[in-house]
Amino acid sequence: MQQLVPFDPKQTSSFKIEASAELKGGVLHLTYKVHDLKREVQGLVWESGGAPGERQDALWQSTCFESFVSMVARNYLELNISPIGNWNAYTFSDHRTPQPPTPEAGVKLVGFKRAVDGDTLTSIAQFSGNFQAEHLLSLCCVIKTKSQTLFFANVHAYKKPDFHQRDARVIAVKTV
Repeated sequence: MQQLVPFDPKQTSSFKIEASAELKGGVLHLTYKVHDLKREVQGLVWESGGAPGERQDALWQSTCFESFVSMVARNYLELNISPIGNWNAYTFSDHRTPQPPTPEAGVKLVGFKRAVDGDTLTSIAQFSGNFQAEHLLSLCCVIKTKSQTLFFANVHAYKKPDFHQRDARVIAVKTV
């Protein structure tokens, strides 16, 4: 597991986020652990509407786990998963292009597990698609509470949170 860093370390946060990515038989397994030192897990804000496990747009406007996967040339995928298992996958040909984003039909959520144990929320999402060991990715998340929105990622390289930046996709997918 890799610890994700907050965009603004001065921002008050009781959250510690860890994430990992593994490729098992062509299925990408993303694991996110939200350690909540002040036990605010119940105060997290996530999307409303839709049954758990449904494909849904705009998940990033609430608490959302995300991964950005470099594909061929400048193409990349954005994978979103909510704490209750709603998800989406988008394909881009370049930085945030096109807008609105194009849903990626070749990616499917094939498994999801969530557990809350005391102060820790664990979400494990499994995506099928054309994932390969040589793809680089970034792991990030948005944590939204009733009082603030926090941005965590494996790296922040710009003056504002922008998970779409190619420079952040530096994690090699571990093949198991």
